[in-house]
Amino acid sequence: MMSSESCLQLLSQWDQMIRTGHATQVRKSLSLVNIKQVPRVHLIEYAQIARRLWLGSLIIRWLQPVVRSSKPLEQPATEMELAIYARGLTMMGAFREAGEIFKNLTHPNNPQIFFFKAAWHIDQWQYKQAMAPLRKCIHKSQDQYLRVVAKVNLCACLVSVNMHEKAKKQIVDLLKKLRKRKLYLLEGNLLEIYAQLLLQNNEFDKAGEILTEAKSLLKGADNKSLFFVKKWNFIRKIKKGELPPQALRELRTEAAGNQDWESIRDCDFQMSIISNDENLIRQVYWGSRFSAYKERIEKAAKINLGSAPKFIWPSLTSFDALTKSSSPSVPRIDLVGLAPTPKLARLMFILTREFYSPLRQNEIIDFVYSTEYFHPISSPQKFHRLLGRARKWLQTSGYGVEIISHSKNRISLHLNQPMELTLYRKLSIERSIEIPLTLQRVSYFTASQWAKETGTSERTAQRHLKTLCTRGVLRSPANGKYLFLKNRKNL
Repeated sequence: MMSSESCLQLLSQWDQMIRTGHATQVRKSLSLVNIKQVPRVHLIEYAQIARRLWLGSLIIRWLQPVVRSSKPLEQPATEMELAIYARGLTMMGAFREAGEIFKNLTHPNNPQIFFFKAAWHIDQWQYKQAMAPLRKCIHKSQDQYLRVVAKVNLCACLVSVNMHEKAKKQIVDLLKKLRKRKLYLLEGNLLEIYAQLLLQNNEFDKAGEILTEAKSLLKGADNKSLFFVKKWNFIRKIKKGELPPQALRELRTEAAGNQDWESIRDCDFQMSIISNDENLIRQVYWGSRFSAYKERIEKAAKINLGSAPKFIWPSLTSFDALTKSSSPSVPRIDLVGLAPTPKLARLMFILTREFYSPLRQNEIIDFVYSTEYFHPISSPQKFHRLLGRARKWLQTSGYGVEIISHSKNRISLHLNQPMELTLYRKLSIERSIEIPLTLQRVSYFTASQWAKETGTSERTAQRHLKTLCTRGVLRSPANGKYLFLKNRKNL
């Protein structure tokens, strides 16, 4: 076990390295940490370093034995351990489980927990819901830097929900403080937010001045921040009539080259609104997963898209063909309805809910195994077995669809040929189970016979038969034999 003095020295060293731009070295050091040698009193501080470096997987691996212990602990997980664990889950896309934790942290003592909860909302485009925890963080925190960061995020939320007067007042006041403290990166980000507000109010010249200032401040920042400035400048020129709406395709191509999925989405969204292209609006709507983002599209487009239970995704072979119309000669495929098992149906459902950003592994696990808590070892193993079955099924089916892997444990569907996909708003719990004709002609049969006739595993056969017994189609087995109770039909 490491001494407290050694831990504190390491933590201080890592903090200084991050501040001086040596985060890569810290990441390597963290990957070698034997967390069992770290006293629990310092576990939070280690997790905080991992959080600052966006290493959600390390947070989960380190804190899971405390938060999800199968045995009673002398000291149960503290609210801060739970909150940082939830923040790690959020970073990895496991929003459902993280939300359950935040829901139970109703009156936290640490103001940073309010910031984590706000980030959980923001990562799901829920800007309106994020404002209350951000305000609590600002009101309760004694950490001046945390308060400033929370205020910048609050300004972004106010702009996103069109609360223009409040947003402008807070932005102008905050800019003075940031300039006084020489927090140039935050000032550049806030100016980019301010430019969005000005564009919404058609103050194009003022927005141009603000974006020029933001670009100067963000020169030393990451490419993403500079790309945002460039994007809003393009939109300013398009709205002003200096560029055609199609100019956004240039930005879209650049974003695709950088695998900046959210910028690709936003380019299509902005182009659809500016051009009033209803076909593209619907595709951005149905190609985006989060309901809050869908509501944003509906509000901007001023059309009702939320009443349709399903949508036919048009004939595509790549995202670059997004505006092409559907062809009646191509096959229409319902991957959710055709999936041979409920788990595969859940997998196909979530994969067909997102056509811009490849989904993170844990994002999928969180949805497919919605009654289970994430485990850093067993959950990925279970997921990869399911993924293997899905790939085998798609390969043998001949639908022309495959699951492809991307960097950072992301996956997506790829269409190898023109087709139309049926997308659903909700996943139906009740699924039809086809009874093989060969078994409809006999008086009784076993689970092994079902598995053989349906081409499923013994485990899947048992699940199907149990469901049919629950629905009153079959009688539970006597001596391992199932009997029909009513007319033989597909349920």
